[in-house]
Amino acid sequence: MPLSINDGYHPVKWEKGANMADFTPINTQEEFEEAIKDRLAREAKKYEGYTSPDDLEKIKEGHKSEIDKLNEQMKTQLKEKDDSIAEKDKKIQGYETNSAKMRIAREAGLSYEAVDYIQGSDEEAMKKSAQTLKALIGSGKPAPPLGEFEKETNEDDAAYKKMLHELKGE
Repeated sequence: MPLSINDGYHPVKWEKGANMADFTPINTQEEFEEAIKDRLAREAKKYEGYTSPDDLEKIKEGHKSEIDKLNEQMKTQLKEKDDSIAEKDKKIQGYETNSAKMRIAREAGLSYEAVDYIQGSDEEAMKKSAQTLKALIGSGKPAPPLGEFEKETNEDDAAYKKMLHELKGE
């Protein structure tokens, strides 16, 4: 890249009162370097606090590894949050299902204990299950005791029966 006066580079030192007749051209690389030495020193001072490109690469790698580490931590935290949310959603769905089963059991006229036996993933299936359960259970009247239908026992059995009643305190 050619240097010009407009760039701020002055390869020759101009002194006050000098004119073009005093101009001496630069013919060698050494003369040129000597002429711009002060300018290069001023320019270098501007960048004294900066690091070299090699050091910048090392710093960049350090930052990149730190960013990767932070990204992994964030992924772990997000996974934990997602797992927590999924667990809570599952609990909520369980509560909603139990609530629907309770309502359907009440509508079908089933007891509280029968709720555990209602099956289905949606309301229609639960209603059908409740109706089937109600048909299986019947009206809910208890079965008659067997004592009313027992035959008369013989004398030995009667003696044992009497002894049992006395032990029970009846």
